[in-house]
Amino acid sequence: MEELCTYETLSQRIKMIKALARSKKSELFSNCYFLPDGFKGLIGEHRLFFEEEKGNLYLFVKEETFFRLYYYIQDEETVRPLTTSAPIETELLFRGELTEKQKKEAALIQQLGFSLGRKSGRMVQKASEVSMQEGHLNNLNIRIDFATIEEEEIIYHMLWSTFLPLFSFLPDKEILKRQIEKKNILTLHLSGEMIGLLNMEQSKKNVWIRHLMVKEEHQGTGLGAILVNQYHMLWRDKVESFMHWVNLENASAIRLYQKAGYHFDGTKSDSYILST
Repeated sequence: MEELCTYETLSQRIKMIKALARSKKSELFSNCYFLPDGFKGLIGEHRLFFEEEKGNLYLFVKEETFFRLYYYIQDEETVRPLTTSAPIETELLFRGELTEKQKKEAALIQQLGFSLGRKSGRMVQKASEVSMQEGHLNNLNIRIDFATIEEEEIIYHMLWSTFLPLFSFLPDKEILKRQIEKKNILTLHLSGEMIGLLNMEQSKKNVWIRHLMVKEEHQGTGLGAILVNQYHMLWRDKVESFMHWVNLENASAIRLYQKAGYHFDGTKSDSYILST
């Protein structure tokens, strides 16, 4: 695994692989749906590494405790298991059911040594269809506000003790600080204690929930719905739609979002894991 130093080098490698696939009239498999331009920032942060084998390119994004894999595979015959010193996660994004090509891609991912870890679905709601519930903060013991830098350590601990790093895009402390400064995190306080949070991210005309949690002892009390409602109030006039990825086995989360007006849009993600 080598570090990629320039975006130009990466672009040239990708162009060569695409040209090779065209010349051989072979199928090209890639999960780089949105990231080619995003790779620029990762290179600047020294977080993007690569391996290349017989015309297949494997890109590794370094996270706090693992790597995320993105790939360009044009030669199925040369796919071999990857070796790793840290866990690696990769995903296959699709709509409805897997196409025949996507089934081949899933098989290639497993040839690389990965096993299926989680199945997720995307839930959406148009901003114009959001149903607001005014007056939900009349309880003076409840406070929802943007996170502050002084709360960084508490938020970091809550995120990392609640979510699985391999599936959750958990921020390191530097990224978390930027998220707080950009007002991307709402915190939920009950009688002065932080008991929940919502981490969001805007993408063009949409806004996404990255993380939503309420401490276990306060779950089932409606506080999660109150937090989501406040989030809707903040963003409904600024975006076209709200989105969220949810674990298809997390029935309680699905119910919460459905009650808030979300529905599955047919887009799914299978997350695969390669352990050390």
